[in-house]
Amino acid sequence: MDTAIENDVRASIEFAVSTFGKLDVLVNNAGPVDLIQSGTDRRAHELSSEAFDRIVRVTLYGPFWCCKYALPHMIAAGGGSIINISSIAAVTGLPMLPAYSAAKGGLSALTRQLAFDYGQYRIRANAIVTGLIVHEGSQGQVDTPEKYQAYRARHLTRLGVPDDIANAAIYLASDESEFVTGSHINVEGGVLVKSRPDAELIAGTARQ
Repeated sequence: MDTAIENDVRASIEFAVSTFGKLDVLVNNAGPVDLIQSGTDRRAHELSSEAFDRIVRVTLYGPFWCCKYALPHMIAAGGGSIINISSIAAVTGLPMLPAYSAAKGGLSALTRQLAFDYGQYRIRANAIVTGLIVHEGSQGQVDTPEKYQAYRARHLTRLGVPDDIANAAIYLASDESEFVTGSHINVEGGVLVKSRPDAELIAGTARQ
């Protein structure tokens, strides 16, 4: 489905339920990687309203619609787990990402609100705060030794890989996390606790 299209989301949720019988776990992982990599997001005074809307539709509206249409099925199933993939952009400044940062901040607030409103139905909502995850769609961010070193220097451990996020999502989807809701789990290699100058990273981003 295209999560930026509400009818796509509604039809896909219905298809999943009709195929598998019920829905009790939802992971909102879609992101506007192509828009970020192309430089569509940029400093606020240079950012068009159309570009802002495109990024927010995927990053915030999409997860909202997925939750909106999944929640009745979770209530019917007697409970469930919603896992929103957020980003360090929700809690710290990053170069030239105002639309993405605003959308991820909104997703964090939505996560807390869903936990509050639907706890009575045994539905939990949590978010995973990610750092840079190296995957096929992100290679452009680390495609030179200079970029790699700049991003690597931000982390206390290493750059992330998809399995790091998947493992956290599996925990939040499982009964082992039944006492966890409204929470944000940081899976970001220590970025948010490391103090470091951003000059190299900002300069590298500005050259793109």
